[in-house]
Amino acid sequence: MLIRESPAADHLLPLTTALELEMGEEPQVAIEVRRVAEDMQQELLKIRELLRREEADGKA
Repeated sequence: MLIRESPAADHLLPLTTALELEMGEEPQVAIEVRRVAEDMQQELLKIRELLRREEADGKA
């Protein structure tokens, strides 16, 4: 993943963890990172639902 090679990779760990969870992986990270990643997953879910509704309504 390109993000892992970034100089900011450590700061992006919650994001990369959330993306790995989205792909069905089980990353081994600190519980605090996992919790933030799970919160990010919930936000991603909300965004996907919003986009689906907009697409169904012909807005996208």
